[in-house]
Amino acid sequence: LPFMWVDRFGPHERRVQCWMAYRMEVEVPLGAGPWRSHLAEDGRIADFSLDEHRAMCQHGQETFARLEAKGSGKVHFSLQDVKRAQQWLHGLFAQHDRAGHCERQALLELTLEVVDTLRSFQHQHIGDAQAVEKCLSEGFFDGSLGVVVRGHLRLFVCHFYCISCLAAISNFARRFPEVT
Repeated sequence: LPFMWVDRFGPHERRVQCWMAYRMEVEVPLGAGPWRSHLAEDGRIADFSLDEHRAMCQHGQETFARLEAKGSGKVHFSLQDVKRAQQWLHGLFAQHDRAGHCERQALLELTLEVVDTLRSFQHQHIGDAQAVEKCLSEGFFDGSLGVVVRGHLRLFVCHFYCISCLAAISNFARRFPEVT
């Protein structure tokens, strides 16, 4: 295809896009009964990102700015939350850094949507804000730290996943075991 860079291994990584769709429920247990929020996406595209290929002091800035612009400036997470989520979804370094692959970026965007939902909860329920802080600092959404995320996720790319993206998918599955 004339619009794609192709080398002997297939399309260049910067030209590949990932389609994702999901239905999720975020639940925070409270004394008066659980607080729940639903996240849904019928389909959107995640692209390659150079964000983590920049100097360490600049990691997360491009992702934060892109998602903030997408949300019309209304995001509840911080740059520190972005950097933390990037650490949660580490891939493998094989021949070159593959942190920008679109599959990992799709998982990162979804993770940050969950973080945004929980930060919004903290702003609305000041008295119960500590109920989610440990979960947000550790990054496990399996119910062991209080917060549980359940639902379904679909990812599609036009090629096979590289070993680094498989590692990122495994890290996502470990942190979100109730998401299939």
